[in-house]
Amino acid sequence: MGSSTSTGGTGVPGRSLSVASGALGSGDAAQAKRTRFTAAKRHRVVPAMGSGPIDPKELLKGLDCFLGRDGEVKSAEGITKIFSLMKDSQKMVSRCIYLNILLQTRAQEILVKFIRIGGYKLLNAWLTTSKATNNVPFLQQLLLTLQHLPLTVDHLKQGDFSVP
Repeated sequence: MGSSTSTGGTGVPGRSLSVASGALGSGDAAQAKRTRFTAAKRHRVVPAMGSGPIDPKELLKGLDCFLGRDGEVKSAEGITKIFSLMKDSQKMVSRCIYLNILLQTRAQEILVKFIRIGGYKLLNAWLTTSKATNNVPFLQQLLLTLQHLPLTVDHLKQGDFSVP
């Protein structure tokens, strides 16, 4: 009960996501295939206007086809799909899950693609919002994620890192 919910807003980096994503393999393969796209599609609709709570397990089930055993993004195609979902994400729970997924991802080519398709700009927008709302735990998680990304000086010049 405790390990999978700790990724949903506590700011615990990476490792708790691997525990949660490991639990996804318990269902049969056929049901997992049917669920993954409907859950991902459902995730796109539910958080848009802040309606209803998000179940982290359902979100992870929907993302399961894009994630490896330890919760990392498996492919460049997967990071594109996850980025698309991240853009629509409004709930803190889902944003924290996405940050933990990025923290678990070690493949530089996948992280570079995330930056190239607009991931850095999106995280910078989330950073601005978390500074404005004084959401310190989320701000810390974002900074850990930004530190993990292979950013260049040019990327950092684009960002708004001024202290309020």
